[in-house]
This record gives sequence, structure tokens and C-alpha cells, in this order.
Amino acid sequence: MRILRKLSTAYLLAVALTVTAEPLRFVTVDWAPFYAQNLAGQGFYSVLTREAFARAGYELEISFVPWKRAMY
Repeated sequence: MRILRKLSTAYLLAVALTVTAEPLRFVTVDWAPFYAQNLAGQGFYSVLTREAFARAGYELEISFVPWKRAMY
């Protein structure tokens, strides 16, 4: 049982260390008042999403583009 715990701990550490340093890149459209490029912090949902990913150890970049380009 102890060996299994040690192996699972080693596995989790190995997975955590393989995360790249590059930020995640999200693309969306403006949808004020919830999120938009010109809002403080890019809007409430952007702030909330960025914080959730930060707590998981990821940096997040959010880009705002026209609808057609976002769907592409």
C-alpha cells in the first residue's frame, strides 16, 4: 500500500512538472456587460475564468475578435 501511495505521488508530481510555461490562449467575442475588451478586467466572466485557471496553475490570455474569426 505504501508503494502505491509513493508511486501515485510521484506520478502526480511528474504530471504537474510537465505543464508548459506558455499561457493558455482563449478567443471570444465581446458580449457586454458580461465580458468585453473595453471593460475593467475584460469583464466579470474573464476575471472569474482567469482566477480559476490561475488557481489550477495556468496563465490565461483572452483575445477578443470578430464573430466569424472566433468561430474559425
